[in-house]
Amino acid sequence: MVKALLFISFLLTSITFQAQNSDRIVGTYRVIGDKSKEVSNVKITNQGGIYQAQIVWLEHPTDAKGQLKTDTKNPDASLRTRPLTDVVVIKGIKYDSKNNQWTGGTIYDPASGKTYDVLVEFQDDTNLKVRGYKGTPAFGKTMIWKKID
Repeated sequence: MVKALLFISFLLTSITFQAQNSDRIVGTYRVIGDKSKEVSNVKITNQGGIYQAQIVWLEHPTDAKGQLKTDTKNPDASLRTRPLTDVVVIKGIKYDSKNNQWTGGTIYDPASGKTYDVLVEFQDDTNLKVRGYKGTPAFGKTMIWKKID
């Protein structure tokens, strides 16, 4: 009986730790565009164990004409007029406790209109490595997102 209670206690502690570790990714990150050097904030949220990231702030939200920047390169023409601050850039990632990574989703690059597979993991306590790739992570590109809250 004592062994059973100890096992249940251990199991509950493990599940709680895993949930806390998986939600470690939740928060707002400062992102610097690879080519444009545009500074933005991206917020990662947990949607029932599936994580997504949305642009929530742009350093320069308007174009040269004073108009809000929109998702002009989106392959879906019906989405090209939406403001960039409405764009979800990472969709569908789930926590992989074995490898301490978030995988299985995609990352969308509004600058090119292209979508890639994505692998996300912490480099340290505040820096998130976000790797977009096609096929295998070995052939991709990594960006560092800095957690700001």
